[in-house]
Amino acid sequence: YWSNSDEMEYLNLNASNEEIGKIISKQLSLSKYGIKIEDKLPHQSTVKQKRKSVKESMKDSKLVSIRRHNNEITFVPTFNGGSTGKNRGYMHLENTIEINSDSNFECLGKTFREAELRCQ
Repeated sequence: YWSNSDEMEYLNLNASNEEIGKIISKQLSLSKYGIKIEDKLPHQSTVKQKRKSVKESMKDSKLVSIRRHNNEITFVPTFNGGSTGKNRGYMHLENTIEINSDSNFECLGKTFREAELRCQ
C-alpha cells in the first residue's frame, strides 16, 4: 500500500528544470510506499480546483505519474481518455523513463519534461 501527500504545488509554466525537480523531490519525500494498511495515513479525497467541472479539468490536461522505489525514480506518461466514454480517465503508457534516485534537481525536472512530451 502507499499514501500520497494532499499538498498541492503550483508552478509557473516557465519554471526552470531545477524548480520542477525541487517540487518533485519534496512530493516524493511526502509520499510513503510499502506501509501496512492499518498504518495507512489519512488521505483526503477532496481537491480544490479552479475549474468548474471534471470535463473542463480533463480537457487538454496531461498527467505524469512519478514513483520512487529502491534506488530508482520512474516517470510514467499517460494517455488522456477524457472525462466520459469507454476510455475515460488517464491510462499509463508503456514508454516509462527511469533514473537513479539520487539524481539532482535539474535532472529530475528535465526527465519530467521528457515524460510530459510522451503523454498523449
